[in-house]
Amino acid sequence: MSAQPSGLSFNEALGKAHQMESELAQEDEYRLFMAQGEFLGKAIPVCINKTGNFAEKFTVVVSLEASGAVSQLWHQPENAFVACFANEMKRQFSYIGDKAPFFTAIEYSTNN
Repeated sequence: MSAQPSGLSFNEALGKAHQMESELAQEDEYRLFMAQGEFLGKAIPVCINKTGNFAEKFTVVVSLEASGAVSQLWHQPENAFVACFANEMKRQFSYIGDKAPFFTAIEYSTNN
C-alpha cells in the first residue's frame, strides 16, 4: 500500500509527517509520542500473534481527520506483519492534531 487516493507517494506522505511533527508545540509532541507508544504496545503483540512473525524495521504513515481517526495510510515494507500493523493503526490509532489532515509516522527499528 504505497499510495492512497490522495495521490501522495509514500515518501511524500512521510515528508509531510516529518514536517507536521516538527511544527508541534512541545505538549502536543508529548501527547503524540504517548499515543504512538501506547498504540505500539498494543499492536505489536497482536500482529505477532496474527502473523507469526515480526518486522525489525518498518514505517507506517497516516493521515488523520479532524476527529483524530485515520483516513489514509502508507507503509513499507510490504509483508504480512507490516500490513497487520497498518490495519491495526487504521482501526485503533487516534490523535487529534492542530490541523486536518494531520500526517504522522511510526518509524520502528530494532537497530536503534
